[in-house]
Amino acid sequence: MLLVSDLHSNPVGIEFTKSLAARFKVDFLINAGDLTDMGLQLETNATQGLASLGVPQLFVGGNHDSQETMNFIAGLPDSYVLNGQMITLQGVKVLGFPDPLSAVPEVQYDSSEEEEKSSEEQLTTIQEAVKALGRPDILVVHDSRLGKKLTPLAGLVMAGHDHRIRVEEGAQGVFINPGTTGASGLRGLYSEQGISYSAAIVYLVPGSGLVAVDMVQYNPGSQQFSLERKLLNASPNE
Repeated sequence: MLLVSDLHSNPVGIEFTKSLAARFKVDFLINAGDLTDMGLQLETNATQGLASLGVPQLFVGGNHDSQETMNFIAGLPDSYVLNGQMITLQGVKVLGFPDPLSAVPEVQYDSSEEEEKSSEEQLTTIQEAVKALGRPDILVVHDSRLGKKLTPLAGLVMAGHDHRIRVEEGAQGVFINPGTTGASGLRGLYSEQGISYSAAIVYLVPGSGLVAVDMVQYNPGSQQFSLERKLLNASPNE
């Protein structure tokens, strides 16, 4: 499966996504949010290429998204907007929750205290949902800080938001952040060093768990493409 996040209305990021989906013959795509910058309909028009992706898509709203963004994704073929429900695709159980800010016009909280309170409330909601619905194979949220707290609750926890691509394997579970598949959108254009387009391809066997993950990056400034494979749940002798 292909993991993407933080496309930020970048049509080049959409083409990058489509290319990876086709070349790696993925079964489906999971998007951890921030498809847009302001959640405007004009922005979603820039991402119409997702309609021809050719595989099912699962989506959770990010802090930069809006109801218009959700409606756009929900209208795509074989696409699902996750809001606390469990979806099973290709034998893989996926549970997802949108960022609370995706339901309001603001893209950030007024204070750190308000942000912390919202995060704790969402953490409790997700813990109760997992208790009621069962342990998912993959748990998806937008904010990586929240995602790190959720690693004991699923075989794989996926999140984005901070644009930092990484995979972390620990005793409590595996956390993956695919970085920014849209190279931070318009903000990336003002970076002197250039920001890479990034995504992750996960290899998972239903019933057996994670096998490996490919962390993929393309830097338009240097025109360098890189792929780093990490074996997951492997013994020291493998």
